[in-house]
Amino acid sequence: MSEKELVKEIIEKFKERIEAAELLLKDKKFEDSVSRSYYALFDAVRGLLELEKITAKSHRGAITKFHQHFIKTGIFDIKTSKTIARLIKLREEADYTFQTEISKAEAETAFKDTKKFLMAVENYLNKNYLNK
Repeated sequence: MSEKELVKEIIEKFKERIEAAELLLKDKKFEDSVSRSYYALFDAVRGLLELEKITAKSHRGAITKFHQHFIKTGIFDIKTSKTIARLIKLREEADYTFQTEISKAEAETAFKDTKKFLMAVENYLNKNYLNK
C-alpha cells in the first residue's frame, strides 16, 4: 500500500468511527457514543504513528508516543492532551464500569472535541502527505 493510500485509509477509518459516534449520540446511546469517539481519536493517533514508522504495544503506549512526537513538538495543540485524557477516562468508564452512567453532556463534549481533533489531523495529513 502506498503512503497516500494509507493516509486515505486512515482518514476513512476515523471518519467511519466518528459517524458512528454521532448516530449513537442521536440515539441516546451515550456510553457507546463515547466509545466510538475514543476509537475515532485512537485510530487517528495510530495512523499518525504508523506513517512515522513509530510502533507502540498498547493504547497507553500509543498515546505516550503521540504526545512525544506530535504534542511536545508543537504539531498538535497542547489542549489535545486534555481531550485525550478525558476520552480515555470516559471510554474506560463506559466500557468497563456498570455503576457509571455517561451523561448526554459528556457524550456531546467527547464527540465535539474528537471531531475538532480529527479535523486537525485531516488537515495535517492533507498538508503533509496528500498535497506535497
